[in-house]
Amino acid sequence: MEWEPAAEGVLRALVDMVPETMRQLAKATARDESELAAQDRGAAIVAGEDVIRGWIRTTPPEQRDDARARPRRELHRHTERSAGGVLRACSWSSMFV
Repeated sequence: MEWEPAAEGVLRALVDMVPETMRQLAKATARDESELAAQDRGAAIVAGEDVIRGWIRTTPPEQRDDARARPRRELHRHTERSAGGVLRACSWSSMFV
C-alpha cells in the first residue's frame, strides 16, 4: 500500500516517542494497523489520520488516554517544521472519537 509523505512523517514522530529498544516492533505494528485503518475507510493510500488510528489501536487500553493527548502535543511540534503541514493533512476532530 502507498503512503502519503505526511503519513510517513506522522509515523516517524510517533515512533520517536517509543524507547529505542522497542522502536522497530512499534513501527512495524503501527505500520500494519495504519494500513488496515486506510483499508477500513476504502482508501488505497495511507493518510496521517490512518496512522493516528493505527497507533491508538496498538496502544494498550490503560495507556490510551495519554496516547490520545500525546500525538496532538508531539505532532504539533513536528508540523511546525514540516513543509506540507501534517495537521492540515489530517481531520483531527474525527480521530479521537
